Amino acid sequence: MTSTFFVVAYIAISVPVIGLGLMASMTSLMTTGITFAAVMGSLAALALVLLIRRERAGGEIGMSRFARKIDRSQRLGKLPVVAME
Repeated sequence: MTSTFFVVAYIAISVPVIGLGLMASMTSLMTTGITFAAVMGSLAALALVLLIRRERAGGEIGMSRFARKIDRSQRLGKLPVVAME
């Protein structure tokens, strides 16, 4: 499991760098940098919009379904029923 995490992390870091290198070899370094900044800014704005939408829909940011079930149960004063997989 741990090795899978590191392989995925390595690929996730490597692919954008390789893509930027290829783009820089076809265009200028300035164009590549501006394009990268625009893409990262767009992804950040998309993440912000999705978080705001989720919050308005009543979801709690950062809480999994299991954590919400425990939180709800604690407020009601009873223990959650959790199926073990």
